[in-house]
Amino acid sequence: RFTSATTVESVTWDTTEVNGSVTATAYSEVPNETGAAPGSLISLSEITVPTDIRDTQATVQFTLTADQLTSADAAAEDLRIFRFTDGDWESLETTVVSTDNNGTLIQAETPGFSYFAVSATGSPTASFSVEPESPNTNTTITFDGSESATPYGDITAYEWDVAGESLTGETAETTIDENGTVEVELTVENDAGETDTTTQSVTVSAVESDDGNTNSDTNNGDSGTTDDGIPG
Repeated sequence: RFTSATTVESVTWDTTEVNGSVTATAYSEVPNETGAAPGSLISLSEITVPTDIRDTQATVQFTLTADQLTSADAAAEDLRIFRFTDGDWESLETTVVSTDNNGTLIQAETPGFSYFAVSATGSPTASFSVEPESPNTNTTITFDGSESATPYGDITAYEWDVAGESLTGETAETTIDENGTVEVELTVENDAGETDTTTQSVTVSAVESDDGNTNSDTNNGDSGTTDDGIPG
């Protein structure tokens, strides 16, 4: 167990024998080694253990004060523990053990030791607009996903499916050469790995040509010759 100088409350091994020091260090700034943690960061600590048990499973607990949750505008159920490993932040399945006016105690099973971040995370909401709202065939259609939002952290990926065509990016453009109704699907993912998907139906109209035919017509049913046999 540890003092209140860090948010790390305790580390527990069920079967591993520990010979040596176990240290928890609190960081006021994110180390260059790790980069930004997912979600809205509340605390970041490093737990060091003897080398021979660095990759052993254990239970880690963290205590967050009521002031820390208020500053992050977070609820206890939004808290998640992340471990830094192989150059990236790994999400650990987090459980709220208890919560009261003094703070919240959370815990997770970790497969090893390194830096640990406690962040507030939440599911994003996918939303997008279409410009123009009633497009024609063979004209540029713009899909704008900037209306999408996430309660903590940032949205890091936008994946589009437009009538079977895959596109990426906060905004995407394409043309559709056949008139009719097509389904447009947007899936967004935030930096905590949580996703949301939304779908809209877009009606594409055919454009009439100078002779009154639409640009989606392919054949008027004639044989391709005149009655007197002259081609064309």
